[in-house]
Amino acid sequence: VNPGSKAEREGVREGDLVKTINDYKAEGITNSKAHSLLRESGSSLKLGLLT
Repeated sequence: VNPGSKAEREGVREGDLVKTINDYKAEGITNSKAHSLLRESGSSLKLGLLT
């Protein structure tokens, strides 16, 4: 999590496990697919986290 980033301001912390990206299950997806989902999210992003 980048210091000063929106993710940090919203409470995402190092070590959090991303379970979903915009309701898409993140388990078993490639890093490339995860980046694609993040880029496609535009200005609104919904993450499911296990903290």
